[in-house]
Amino acid sequence: MLDYVYLAYDLRTNAPVAEIPLSGVKWSTALNDDGSLVGTILPGLARGRADLRSLLHGRTAIYVIRNNLIVGGYILWDDTPTPDGLQIADGQCLGILSYFNRRRIRDTVDYLQVDQLTIAEDIVETAQTVPGGDIGVLTLGLTSGVLRDRSYAASEIKNVRDALLQLGAVDNGFDLIITVDRDSDGAPRKILSLGYPHLGRTQAATGLMMEYPGNVYDYDWTRLGSNLATTVWAIGGQPPQEFGDVNPGDDVDTTLRSRADNLTLVDAGWPVLESDVSFTDVIEQSTLDAHAVGEAQVRAGIQVVPTLSLYGNDPPLGSYLVGDFVRV
Repeated sequence: MLDYVYLAYDLRTNAPVAEIPLSGVKWSTALNDDGSLVGTILPGLARGRADLRSLLHGRTAIYVIRNNLIVGGYILWDDTPTPDGLQIADGQCLGILSYFNRRRIRDTVDYLQVDQLTIAEDIVETAQTVPGGDIGVLTLGLTSGVLRDRSYAASEIKNVRDALLQLGAVDNGFDLIITVDRDSDGAPRKILSLGYPHLGRTQAATGLMMEYPGNVYDYDWTRLGSNLATTVWAIGGQPPQEFGDVNPGDDVDTTLRSRADNLTLVDAGWPVLESDVSFTDVIEQSTLDAHAVGEAQVRAGIQVVPTLSLYGNDPPLGSYLVGDFVRV
């Protein structure tokens, strides 16, 4: 029999707060995104309980425990009291990565030919050195062998989550997710997991097989062509001008631009399909070029987005990880 428990902890101190009587729960994890948890605390359970009154928005982490295994970690940002109970709706309780959406890069920092994973870890570590800013996300000292140049100006007040995702979303970039397991004392432990060129294990390594009929009881097989592009334009910011580069009154557009083409699509018979993506905080041409190539790669073909509904015990939940490859 499956045993689900929902436990609340203080985000900063990692001290246990309460077991939450949630019902109708849906939870998700995702690479390069937050993931979310939704659910309802029934009216009779939501009112008059001191432990539930201690669930503080922006301070409470909620962990999904399945048969004593932590399968998801989330931060409570909002909730909505309704006649049906205390409702945690979509977008109100998001994965641990969402914390860094509420953090900014405060000091100017320049990385010159530094490994991209080292930059990502340093951004997270630096954010957690601010008094009150350490939520216990651990880094693993990973490297990829891919060196980057990056500059973050204090005046830019750069969103930390955006900086991490943009750093990985370029040509030859990486995957990231904040995973949660248990430390030696059994308490939740948050880890910045980075993977180059991607996170997850090969199908040959896991042997994961999804079959219908079989361990898959329902599926959806959506094909997306709306994202196709034979040409991607990346629009950057305006680099700071050196004195004398532009005369006062000159009407000169210094906005950076880059273009990447998928000529194989045109050669195969597709008409020209163009798309543009804005990166207004990018002021280095080489960085913008890498963004353009990365965006072109994800638009280079028809995307198949399968959704598989599994029974949960074959393969057992917890035996596979987000990012693992499977055969369908």
